[in-house]
Amino acid sequence: MQRNDNSGLRSDFGDMPESKIAWNELFRHFLAKSWLIALCATAGFFAATAYVKHLPETYKATSVLNFDSAGTKVLSFDDGQGTQFGNEAGVQTILETFKSRVLLNMVVEAEKLNESPDFMPPNADHKAPSVDDSANYLSGLVTVQVRKGTQLIDISVQHPQARMAKLLADSFANQFMQLTIKLRASSSEAVMRFLLGEADRLKAKLRKSEEEVQQYKLDRNAPSLDKSQDTVISKLQSQSGQLQQASATRIRLMAESEEARRYADNPKALLTLGSVAQHPSVIGIQKKITAIEAQIATFTLRYTEKHPRMIQSRTELTEAKSALEEAARAVVPMIDSEYQHAVATEKSFKEALGDQEKLAVALSKAAIEYNSLTREVETDRALYDSVLIRLKENDIIKGLNFSNVRIFEAAALPLTPNDNNPKKVMLLGALGGLVLGMGAVAGGHFIDNSWKSVDDAESATTLKVLASIPHCRRLKPSSVGQLLLKQPGSATAEAFRFLRTSLYLSAGKSKQRTFLFTSAMPGEGKTFCAVNYAVSSAQQGLRTLIIDADLRSPMIGSTLLNEEDLTGLAEYIRGEAVFEQVSYDSIIPNLTVIPAGRNAPNPAEMLTSPEFAALIQDTKTKFDTIVIDSSPLGPVTDTLLILEYADSVCMVVRAGRTSEKAVLRACNVLTEFGAKSVGLVINGVTDRGGEGLYYASGSYGRRGYRADLGG
Repeated sequence: MQRNDNSGLRSDFGDMPESKIAWNELFRHFLAKSWLIALCATAGFFAATAYVKHLPETYKATSVLNFDSAGTKVLSFDDGQGTQFGNEAGVQTILETFKSRVLLNMVVEAEKLNESPDFMPPNADHKAPSVDDSANYLSGLVTVQVRKGTQLIDISVQHPQARMAKLLADSFANQFMQLTIKLRASSSEAVMRFLLGEADRLKAKLRKSEEEVQQYKLDRNAPSLDKSQDTVISKLQSQSGQLQQASATRIRLMAESEEARRYADNPKALLTLGSVAQHPSVIGIQKKITAIEAQIATFTLRYTEKHPRMIQSRTELTEAKSALEEAARAVVPMIDSEYQHAVATEKSFKEALGDQEKLAVALSKAAIEYNSLTREVETDRALYDSVLIRLKENDIIKGLNFSNVRIFEAAALPLTPNDNNPKKVMLLGALGGLVLGMGAVAGGHFIDNSWKSVDDAESATTLKVLASIPHCRRLKPSSVGQLLLKQPGSATAEAFRFLRTSLYLSAGKSKQRTFLFTSAMPGEGKTFCAVNYAVSSAQQGLRTLIIDADLRSPMIGSTLLNEEDLTGLAEYIRGEAVFEQVSYDSIIPNLTVIPAGRNAPNPAEMLTSPEFAALIQDTKTKFDTIVIDSSPLGPVTDTLLILEYADSVCMVVRAGRTSEKAVLRACNVLTEFGAKSVGLVINGVTDRGGEGLYYASGSYGRRGYRADLGG
C-alpha cells in the first residue's frame, strides 16, 4: 500500500496546540461532577460531626511567663545562656524546650503524676503508669505560644479536671524556671573548667613567647631593633637625596661638555654657551672689554682716530678680544674635568647607597621576625588577661541562682469547660470536604487528556468531525440495533441521521459506498456506531449490508440477529459456504447482515485472502451501502489489511475516555497505510455542565416529530 498524505491530519504530536487552562471548561467540569463535590462536602461534614461528638469535655488553664531576653545581669559577663528572645531561632528553642523529655519528666516527678489516679485514664491491665507513659500523655495536653510583639509566653494545659489543668500549667511554669537555672549552673561550671584550663595554657604560652623574644635579641646582638631600624632608614633617605643631586649635576655637566667640545674651534660659538660665558676668567675679560669700549666711546667725542690715545685704546681692545677667545678655549678642558669629577662623585654615592640598602634589607628581615615575636607576646598577654578577668567574674556569680524567666501571671482555676465550637468544626469539615472534592475533580480534569467535545477534537486535529453521538445508558446487545426503531425521536437517533448526512455530503460525486468503522482502542463504541449508521442508511431506503470483519471479537450477530454462533464471513472465506448462506436479513427492512462466523484462528490471513476481496467486489453490485465493522487499531493490525476496500474510514472516539495521543497515533497509522478518507465520530458526548452536543441535539421540533418519515 502506498502512503496517502492526508492534509486534514497533523503529521506528528509536536503540532498539537499547547494546553491552556480553560476556565469555562473547568467550570462545566465542576458542574458535571457536582455530585462528587457534594459527596465529599457531605462526607467532611459528617466526619467533623462524628469528631465533635467524640470530643471529651476538657478544662483549659493558662499560666504566663515573662522572658527577659537580656537576662539577669550581675556583671557585664555573659554566661552564654542568654537566648535572644527576639531571634526566631531563640523563640523556637524555647518552644521546643517545653516539648523536651527533660522538662516533661521534671513536671511528672515534681507533681508525682505517675502516682495520681486523676491524671490519666487507667491502663487496660490497671497497672500504675510509668514516668515515660505519664510524660507521653502530658505532652499531648500542653500547648505553648508566644504572644506576638511581646516577651510573654502562654503555657496552656487542657485536662478533664479543672484543678489538674491549673496544677499542670503552674507546674510547667515553675519547672521551666528551674530548668533554666540548672542549665545556667551547669554552663557556669563548664565555663569555669574551661577557663581554668585556658588560663594555664595561655600562661605557659606567654612565658614561652617572652623567652623567644629575649633569645632573639641576644642572638642578633640587637637590644633595640626599632631604634637601629630608624637610624638606617634616615641615613638611607639622606644618601638617596645626595645621589639624586649628583646624578643631576653629572647630567648637566655631560651636556655642557658635549657642547663645548663641539664648538672648541669656534670661540664666538663657545661664548654663546652659558657654561663658558659664565666662567670667572671669561667674565673678567668681558668686563675689561666693556671698559675699553666705554673709554673709546668717550675718546671719540674728543679725539680723532689718529690720536695717540685713541690708537692705544684700539690696540688694547684688540688684545682684550684675543685674550677673551683664548680664555674661552681654556674653559673647555675645565668643563671636561668638572664632568669627570661629577661622574666619580655619582659613582661613589651609588656605592654608598647600595651598601646602606643592603644594611636596611638585612635589618628589615631581622625586624620582621622580631615584630612577629613581639605581636605574639602582646596577643598572648591580652588573652591571658581576658581569661583572668572572666575567671574572677565567673567565680563571683558561680553561687548565684537566677533565671531570666519570671512568672507574669499564674494560672486561674477554669470554671467552665472549653467551648469546642461544634458549628465551626462542622463548617470547617464541610469546607474541607468541598475543597478536597473540587481539588480531586480539577486534578482529574487536568490529568485527563481525552476529548470530551467536538471543540476538543477540532483543536487537536483538522480532520472532519462527522458527528457527535450523545451518551446513552448501557443497552442490551439486542436493543442496540433497534435504537432508531424504538426511540426515533431521541437525540441519539438524530445524531446517527446526522452521521448519515455527513457521510453523504462528504462523498459528493465520488459515490462512496463502502464505510469502515474502527477505533483506536477497544470499548469505544465502534460496533454501536456501525450498527446504527447501517440502520439509518436502511431506513433511508438504501440497500445496506453490514459485515462483521472483527473476527477476534464479533458482536454484529448478537446485536442484529440475536444469535452468536452463526455461519458467516469465516466460513465464506474458507469456501465452506456461499454468499446466500452467510447473509441474513434483519428485522429492519433493507438491512442485510454478514456475521463474523465461527472458528477464525488466523484473522489476518483470512482478511487478506482473495475470497474477502471478491466478496467486497460482488456486494458493491448488489447493495447501495456497505458498512464494515473492523477491529480496533491499537491491539491488532487487522483493520490496516482491509483499508483498500473502504471508500471512507470512520474513526470512533469515546468522549472523555480515549486519550488524545492514542487517537492521533491511530489516525496517523490510517494515513500511512493509505486510508482514502478519514473522519471522526465522537461517541458518548455528555450534555451535563452545558458542554453541548453541537450536532444533532435532538430537541428541535420534538413535539411535532414524525418517526414515519425515517429521518
